Amino acid sequence: MEKINELLSSICTTCGLCCDGTLFDKAIIKDSNDNELAKSFGLHTVSDNNGQAYFQLPCHHFSGSCTVYD
Repeated sequence: MEKINELLSSICTTCGLCCDGTLFDKAIIKDSNDNELAKSFGLHTVSDNNGQAYFQLPCHHFSGSCTVYD
């Protein structure tokens, strides 16, 4: 799975389709560090029945582009 994530990151075109809800309806949170980061950005995190944490998309920090990262 890590290799797939690396490949997907390497082809990012910064179009925003991954954040605006077009491609995905939620963003998976990998670990407690990511969970704390998400919360620090004011993202409401939840867990599914299997305990997988995520936040719903579209992300409220997306406005034509990500407003969190440069």
